[in-house]
Amino acid sequence: RQLARPVAHPLRQPLGVTDLTDVGFEGMDLVVEGAGDVDDLVRVLGAEEKMQMADADDGHGYSKPRRLAAYRWFARWLKGAEDEAPEPDIQIATREELNCTATGQVVTSLGGETVQTMNRRRAQRAVASRPPFSLANVRRALGLEEPAGQIAASPYGVIDRDGYRIEKWVILSEPELPVPALLYIPEGGGRKPAVLLADGRGKSAADPEASELARAGAVVLSVDLRGMGETRSAEATKGGEWNRLLGDYDNAMTGLLIGRPLVGLRVRDLQHALGFLEQRPEVDPARLCALGRAAAAVPVLHAAALDERITRVTLDGMLVSYRAVVEAKVHQGVFENLVRGVLGLYDLPDLAASLAPRPVWLVDAADPLGRPLAQAEVEREYRTAKAVRLVRRTAGEPPSRACMEMLR
Repeated sequence: RQLARPVAHPLRQPLGVTDLTDVGFEGMDLVVEGAGDVDDLVRVLGAEEKMQMADADDGHGYSKPRRLAAYRWFARWLKGAEDEAPEPDIQIATREELNCTATGQVVTSLGGETVQTMNRRRAQRAVASRPPFSLANVRRALGLEEPAGQIAASPYGVIDRDGYRIEKWVILSEPELPVPALLYIPEGGGRKPAVLLADGRGKSAADPEASELARAGAVVLSVDLRGMGETRSAEATKGGEWNRLLGDYDNAMTGLLIGRPLVGLRVRDLQHALGFLEQRPEVDPARLCALGRAAAAVPVLHAAALDERITRVTLDGMLVSYRAVVEAKVHQGVFENLVRGVLGLYDLPDLAASLAPRPVWLVDAADPLGRPLAQAEVEREYRTAKAVRLVRRTAGEPPSRACMEMLR
């Protein structure tokens, strides 16, 4: 937003205020609402002529329509005259003319610091002064409250397939906050092992794996955690670099600001889904497993650490550690899984180690850009988590292999 603000009471000062808002950065409905509030104020003060809103729905930047509006406004209030003259042609300075140093960058010319180098130093201090690992600290960092005892869920259809059926459910994680879920139930009687499956791409993408597990005899509850699958916000599904790098930025940032990070909210979804699953008559509560893939793996790991009902867990394509994010100059798809101040309390390898003696499979751990890491790098990160089994998937290997082996 480019905003010229009044410097004093608008009745006593000749300077007016105009709002030159970048619609590409802030929703126009919010701009109009805000302008209406200011308009009400200046009307009460008897200074309507000193407020004007100029809008140009042409994207991000200080475009020509905005500049012309600013010329007219400042001419009226600073020169005491109307300015309707056209904007003259302007010669844009070259990069070399604008550079204040040889390279144009403080870091390369003067050896300055970047946000990343400062964060690395802060992370080193945080890790050095970290208290002993505590699940209570994990719970506080996530802003978690105890989940309600009663699990509310509603069915909305059944799909019959060869060897199993799929029940469609909506589980209420919070009032008016549905978690869409698919329950895969194999044919045959008796209690069966169960898998709580969360895939960062959504339950539709996880259908082949869920179906394979069901055919192998496991009950599978595949869920769309909030902000994933069916519940993904319209803004987060748009293309472009912003969403590719930051994902569901709006909801993730809101969660961080109110002390309830998106990771913790998704853990709450998983806890409610787990409660729903263990109540099913087909399920053996002593054999409840969890499978988290991609962006959903970090919440699944947190949920497993905090809930002993999960007897074993597979983490597929999970971010290798929070420390790796600080060490990397660029990352993508990480923002939704951030927890404020986490490195001063714990890291993902600490969480995985805390599950012992429960089995943990870490398959194709990823770097902060989402790329599978070399086995040696993963081993270095998890050198203190001896009970974690580190797995590299081979070419053509079915995604469900690790979970299938873990169920045996």
